[in-house]
Amino acid sequence: MTEQPSLTPIEPGLWRVSKDFTWRHITVPAGFVCDLDSVPRIPYVYWRFKNRTAAAALVHDYLYYRQDTTRKKADQLFNQAMKDEGVGSYHRRIIYRAVRMFGWHAWRKNQ
Repeated sequence: MTEQPSLTPIEPGLWRVSKDFTWRHITVPAGFVCDLDSVPRIPYVYWRFKNRTAAAALVHDYLYYRQDTTRKKADQLFNQAMKDEGVGSYHRRIIYRAVRMFGWHAWRKNQ
């Protein structure tokens, strides 16, 4: 993935998509608001894993918002998008596991 999404900060931790962003068959429309990577504010964890991905996190947030696939499939696509974005396997594996373990909260919030 060479193109990065065009994002405008709204307030700390929230971003608005400035122009449509497409990864594979998924298009996130301009105007969509997301928080990108929701990493716990535990200092070491935050330092190690925050800002590893923007494009993959945006696609994942959009899939969680739309819920037109299963949560597991959305997480698998997130993992693939991180790989396409160049996130190393060590960080990708940990981030993916964390999303699988704790993503249910965000998924339910969007139902």
